[in-house]
Amino acid sequence: MFDSQVKSKRPVVEAVKHVAKKLGNMRTNCRKYYIHLAVSEGYLGGSLPKGLQDQEGTVLVAHPPDLTAKEVAMTVFLRRRLGETIAQGQS
Repeated sequence: MFDSQVKSKRPVVEAVKHVAKKLGNMRTNCRKYYIHLAVSEGYLGGSLPKGLQDQEGTVLVAHPPDLTAKEVAMTVFLRRRLGETIAQGQS
Protein backbone atom coordinates (compact mmCIF):
# COMPACT_ATOMS: atom_id res chain seq x y z
CA MET A 1 0.00 0.00 0.00
CA PHE A 2 2.88 2.40 0.81
CA ASP A 3 6.34 2.90 -0.71
CA SER A 4 8.10 2.77 2.64
CA GLN A 5 7.41 2.20 6.30
CA VAL A 6 8.22 5.85 7.06
CA LYS A 7 5.69 7.11 4.48
CA SER A 8 3.04 4.76 5.81
CA LYS A 9 3.45 5.96 9.40
CA ARG A 10 3.61 9.70 8.62
CA PRO A 11 -0.21 10.16 8.40
CA VAL A 12 -0.62 8.26 11.68
CA VAL A 13 1.93 10.50 13.39
CA GLU A 14 0.19 13.60 12.00
CA ALA A 15 -3.19 12.34 13.19
CA VAL A 16 -1.80 11.76 16.69
CA LYS A 17 -0.33 15.30 16.69
CA HIS A 18 -3.71 16.70 15.64
CA VAL A 19 -5.58 14.81 18.38
CA ALA A 20 -3.01 15.85 20.99
CA LYS A 21 -3.36 19.49 20.01
CA LYS A 22 -7.17 19.31 20.08
CA LEU A 23 -7.15 17.69 23.51
CA GLY A 24 -4.33 19.84 24.88
CA ASN A 25 -2.44 16.70 25.76
CA MET A 26 0.91 15.09 24.99
CA ARG A 27 1.19 12.86 21.92
CA THR A 28 2.28 9.86 23.98
CA ASN A 29 -0.81 10.11 26.19
CA CYS A 30 -3.10 10.48 23.18
CA ARG A 31 -1.61 7.47 21.45
CA LYS A 32 -1.76 5.39 24.62
CA TYR A 33 -5.11 6.42 26.10
CA TYR A 34 -7.28 8.14 23.48
CA ILE A 35 -6.60 6.51 20.13
CA HIS A 36 -7.65 2.89 19.81
CA LEU A 37 -4.84 0.66 18.54
CA ALA A 38 -7.18 -0.76 15.88
CA VAL A 39 -7.31 2.68 14.23
CA SER A 40 -3.58 2.88 13.48
CA GLU A 41 -3.36 -0.85 12.72
CA GLY A 42 -6.37 -0.59 10.42
CA TYR A 43 -4.90 2.40 8.63
CA LEU A 44 -1.49 0.79 8.16
CA GLY A 45 -3.08 -2.50 7.05
CA GLY A 46 -5.51 -0.80 4.68
CA SER A 47 -8.72 -2.02 6.29
CA LEU A 48 -9.60 1.34 7.90
CA PRO A 49 -9.84 3.45 4.72
CA LYS A 50 -11.79 0.71 2.93
CA GLY A 51 -14.07 0.11 5.91
CA LEU A 52 -14.80 3.81 6.35
CA GLN A 53 -15.47 4.25 2.65
CA ASP A 54 -17.86 1.28 2.69
CA GLN A 55 -19.74 2.52 5.77
CA GLU A 56 -19.69 6.32 5.41
CA GLY A 57 -22.83 6.59 3.31
CA THR A 58 -24.75 4.04 5.34
CA VAL A 59 -27.42 5.37 7.67
CA LEU A 60 -27.53 3.24 10.78
CA VAL A 61 -30.78 3.20 12.71
CA ALA A 62 -29.19 2.80 16.14
CA HIS A 63 -26.61 5.59 15.95
CA PRO A 64 -26.95 8.76 18.02
CA PRO A 65 -28.28 11.64 15.89
CA ASP A 66 -25.43 13.97 16.86
CA LEU A 67 -22.75 11.80 15.22
CA THR A 68 -21.49 12.50 11.71
CA ALA A 69 -21.43 9.77 9.05
CA LYS A 70 -17.66 9.45 9.54
CA GLU A 71 -18.06 9.05 13.29
CA VAL A 72 -20.68 6.36 12.77
CA ALA A 73 -18.42 4.61 10.24
CA MET A 74 -15.51 4.70 12.70
CA THR A 75 -17.73 3.24 15.42
CA VAL A 76 -18.79 0.43 13.08
CA PHE A 77 -15.14 -0.22 12.15
CA LEU A 78 -14.08 -0.45 15.81
CA ARG A 79 -17.01 -2.69 16.73
CA ARG A 80 -16.12 -5.02 13.87
CA ARG A 81 -12.47 -5.15 14.92
CA LEU A 82 -13.51 -5.85 18.50
CA GLY A 83 -15.79 -8.64 17.28
CA GLU A 84 -12.95 -10.14 15.22
CA THR A 85 -10.62 -10.01 18.20
CA ILE A 86 -13.17 -11.69 20.46
CA ALA A 87 -13.90 -14.37 17.85
CA GLN A 88 -10.18 -15.12 17.43
CA GLY A 89 -9.78 -15.48 21.17
CA GLN A 90 -12.61 -18.02 21.33
CA SER A 91 -11.33 -20.29 18.57
